[in-house]
Amino acid sequence: MLKRQNSESKLLRQMSEMQNRLTEAEDTLNAIRNGAVDALVVHTPRGEQLFTLKGADQTYRALVEGMNEGALTVKRGIISYCNNRFAEMVRMPMEKVFGASIFDFVVSAKFSALVRRLEKGRAVRGALEGALRAKDGTSAPVLVSASRFYSEGAPMVSVVLTDITERLRTEKALLESERRFKIVARTASDAIWDWDVEANRTWRSEGFAKLFGYRTGKVDDTFGWWRTRVHPEDRKDVLATLRDALNSRISLFKTTYRFRRSSGSYADVSDRAWVLRDTHQKAVRLIGALSDVTEQMEAQKERQALSRSIINAQERERQRVARDLHDGVNQLLASAKYRLGSLADQAQTRASTEGVLKVRDVIEKALSEVRSISRNLRPSELDDLGLVAALRSLAHEFHERTGITTRFRSQRPECPSHTPKEVEMTIYRIAQEALNNVEKHSNATHAEIRLSCTRNYAQLVVRDNGRGFELGGSKKLGWGLQNITERATLLAGNVDIVSASRKGAKISVRIPLGSRSRPGVRKAQ
Repeated sequence: MLKRQNSESKLLRQMSEMQNRLTEAEDTLNAIRNGAVDALVVHTPRGEQLFTLKGADQTYRALVEGMNEGALTVKRGIISYCNNRFAEMVRMPMEKVFGASIFDFVVSAKFSALVRRLEKGRAVRGALEGALRAKDGTSAPVLVSASRFYSEGAPMVSVVLTDITERLRTEKALLESERRFKIVARTASDAIWDWDVEANRTWRSEGFAKLFGYRTGKVDDTFGWWRTRVHPEDRKDVLATLRDALNSRISLFKTTYRFRRSSGSYADVSDRAWVLRDTHQKAVRLIGALSDVTEQMEAQKERQALSRSIINAQERERQRVARDLHDGVNQLLASAKYRLGSLADQAQTRASTEGVLKVRDVIEKALSEVRSISRNLRPSELDDLGLVAALRSLAHEFHERTGITTRFRSQRPECPSHTPKEVEMTIYRIAQEALNNVEKHSNATHAEIRLSCTRNYAQLVVRDNGRGFELGGSKKLGWGLQNITERATLLAGNVDIVSASRKGAKISVRIPLGSRSRPGVRKAQ
């Protein structure tokens, strides 16, 4: 009984498998009838073999007719088939193309040799450029691709022709543009460079040899060649600026730095480049120019040195006048005030006493005015107690005079005692000028002065809660801000101005205490 049940179960499985195979075969036949299948893979004793069905010819013919290239088959140099595009290219009806010689249309000394090699089995495929001659006598440049195949056991050649007129025109325009670019680069006084970011290859003009003394063969086309010749003190900032240009969406890269000549000395250079980007805003190419601005920088340094000399002379004169006022006029007025006080005590009548007291009050006002003038000329705290005490006194005096709440903070670590006097005076004058702007223009109720120092820099920040002002555009800085900028620049300092309408203003000044810094002004909203 059990044996019979197993036989029935096995028979049912076999019948199910046969049913599935019949269904699969029926689906395949229907697909062949409907043209959905062009070829079959059949398992044979020799392995899997591909059999193309006759119905596939229609599909392949539709593909060939839809091509934008001319396609044809050739047997012994005679055209046995072509698509509509080829007939259009040679300006002939298709029925007249059949039976014609391919060599009547394709003009190329090497093409006939290629066809013979393919027909004789000496080559499988080949490609060359030639000209396609039309019936009306015109011709167009084409790329000819040919390959060998068999049809009903006979060797034949398939040919595909691509019109390359537009490509050659583009290449010619590109070559002409490249030629003009190189002529301009050769005659320009600047060193022109072109950096392919993706390939990391750089082309440099002959200007590098003219400006920096390098022989043409010694100018490498790598990014590293340029990087190693940027001054070590400038390299970090320059590379950071370059990274910002690549990673942002700006179109202009511009910076200044020192670049090593072949002699080993350094030239001050101005480097600017146009950033080209792809459709995804990724930087793919930079085209720039490097100018030697050493003479301009030297002239600027001379002007700055002259300005520093003038400012230092002014400070010395202010110090002298302040000392004279304190030691001379101030003491005379104090002495007169004391004597008038004695006379008032000795006066016999009330009228005489009142007259003497009025004169004494006038002298008291004169004393106060002389002290104020003396302080503005040269604060004694700066010379006697240092920068921190002078700024604290400045904040207190500003609050007493204007009514604007003013706070001074000295952050740790405090500026060292050996801070150059010129730096201290510059910071003090900048703080004075900034508070003067707050008083005149800000309509603020609160102001703050903050001083901090590192081993390399002294930094002053003056901020207020006033009405602020708009930055950018063609609007120039006011005289007060220009004065602040000029004083900081003379000591290679940097000024950072942050302001917006109704949001107050913040002026940050950083002045080096020893190391070299590139001066500049940065404005932000």
